[in-house]
Amino acid sequence: MSLLIGKALAENWQPSDDDRDYGHKLGFTNGQIDEFAEDLRLWAAANAHRQVGRKANWNAAFRGWMRRTLANTRPVAYQAKPPLPLGYERGNPDNWKRKVTP
Repeated sequence: MSLLIGKALAENWQPSDDDRDYGHKLGFTNGQIDEFAEDLRLWAAANAHRQVGRKANWNAAFRGWMRRTLANTRPVAYQAKPPLPLGYERGNPDNWKRKVTP
């Protein structure tokens, strides 16, 4: 039998004013913060009988939830392709083959 540590999220849990301020500083609107809170409540309910669904500080977990969401929605910076080594040609359908020079 395993001992569950931490506590399950209360069914009526809402983000605190500090959580909302934190979300606003990350650039989220009240509507987005409300959606994240609902996502967290649904996730917690689905995992209530597992250790992962129990936290010592749900407000900290919520802030982490918003930070991860932001990190996953940032556009990836464009990176130019490096130049091909000598002996290869761009645009050639066989560019994966090294050109043999006599």
